[in-house]
Amino acid sequence: MADNCGNQADDVIQRINVLPCPKPELEADVFTNCSTNPFITLRTKGNVNRPVYTLVAATPANAISIPMSSSNPRFNVNGATSVSFIVRDGITGCISDTMTYTINYLQMPVVDLGADTSLCGGNGMVLDAGPANFGYQIRWSTGETTQRIRITRAGTYKVTVSNGMCEAADSIEVGVIPMPLIDLKDTTICRGQTVKLDATVTGNATYLWSTGATTPVISVSTQERFWVRVTKLGCITIDTVNVTVNPPPDVTLSRDTTICPGQSVMLTVNTNAGRVQWATGETGNSILVSRAGTYQVAVYRDNCVVKEAVRVSERPDIKLELGPDRYMCPGGSILVDARHPDVNVYRWNDGDLNAVKTITQPGTYVLGVLDRYCDRYKTDSIKVAVAGPPTVNLGNDTIICKTRRHMLKANATNASRYLWNTGATSSYIEVTEPGTYTVTAFNDCGSTTDEITIDVKECDSKPEVPNAFSPNGDGKNDLFRPVLRGPMYEYELRIYNRWGEMVFISKDQHEGWNGMYKGKPVDVGTFVWWLTYKKTAFGPAFIIKGDVTVVR
Repeated sequence: MADNCGNQADDVIQRINVLPCPKPELEADVFTNCSTNPFITLRTKGNVNRPVYTLVAATPANAISIPMSSSNPRFNVNGATSVSFIVRDGITGCISDTMTYTINYLQMPVVDLGADTSLCGGNGMVLDAGPANFGYQIRWSTGETTQRIRITRAGTYKVTVSNGMCEAADSIEVGVIPMPLIDLKDTTICRGQTVKLDATVTGNATYLWSTGATTPVISVSTQERFWVRVTKLGCITIDTVNVTVNPPPDVTLSRDTTICPGQSVMLTVNTNAGRVQWATGETGNSILVSRAGTYQVAVYRDNCVVKEAVRVSERPDIKLELGPDRYMCPGGSILVDARHPDVNVYRWNDGDLNAVKTITQPGTYVLGVLDRYCDRYKTDSIKVAVAGPPTVNLGNDTIICKTRRHMLKANATNASRYLWNTGATSSYIEVTEPGTYTVTAFNDCGSTTDEITIDVKECDSKPEVPNAFSPNGDGKNDLFRPVLRGPMYEYELRIYNRWGEMVFISKDQHEGWNGMYKGKPVDVGTFVWWLTYKKTAFGPAFIIKGDVTVVR
């Protein structure tokens, strides 16, 4: 062969030899697996390049999907007892003969120590790895290798069982429940008395006594041996107690009595007991007391104790009350009854010795009485004036501010007592609601009635503040306090002295300053006040300030 230029090609001869394909092979294995292990791993003989394994058959046929190929020699055969595989060389493409494998399964040991549980106190219990595991390798977390172990302590216990290939384990949490603590002490009581036997334990528990009672506490009065069984969280404790009954000693104690102030009385106990013990600490059969109170004595004989008590009271003071001053009608008389069950001597300042006295003349009458039981002398007096029926004046009808307190005064003369239509009997009442208010004033000559109508209206909250007050205790102008005409919120009054010290603060609208600072009256002088308030609950705050002069 030549090209257009006349160049000749050289002839080349190449010889190709076709060799037979080297067939890959699978190792013939028999697999023995634990019943919980579905995997097998294939092995090839010699060197196979990039092998690809293919499952071509399985028994039973529905155990696994066929065919299945993988470059991984580990297969999940899903419990199949016989499987067949081929392997292909990834370079030459050569395929092996089919290899069938038999798979034997060993049953996994079954280990069940049961549910977590608890021991009662120091009692023990046996843990069993299971009779079906006899002959297998057994290993406990305690280091023991027996099928059963005995435990007495709380903790977590684990057992591992192996049949050579399969290994199973289980654990159990064991707690300790404290045994119910009961300690009934033997006791002695007197005949006719009872004693409480108390077996109470903390927490929920059930009780059974030898008497048949199922309460934690029982009362007994007989001489015998008692037992109680206490069950708590499945744990049982039994205790016994001996009760001895002795005849009580004889006791005769002084009766309850009364004494006068400064007086003493002898208290005596008569008994056939061997020992006497008073609550005062004395041990004799008699004690002398001069104060009111309850005096207890205990007498002891043959482990039998009897306690008795006597009450000593102080005779109350005589209450001598001749009543309020009285008004007598011209030419009339009044009767004063001063009788008292605890008085044996009466003496008026005019020499009259009667408890009931008729008075016909005005004047001051003084009565002295002598206590029938104690050396005590009491006096009281009453003024009697001559006058006609009383007069009373409630003033003109008026209007008060809503929510403000208003004191309505009777303004009566020659009055001994009062009765308002509200039921009050004082000379004044507090008014907060609108309405008509009536008061009747009484004396021995008759009565007089007056009434007033009061309306209520909303008032402006602007306070009126005085510029001076006199805290001298005469009952007039003794307090410094703003006069409020309407509702007021978040009220706060502060007062400062000339050195800037705060001498008073109050958030109470009804509280005023009494001119005291640190428990002492302040000096005469001028003080600055500062008042903060709101007219409505959520309105703006108002601040006003000024000064006030303290005079004495």
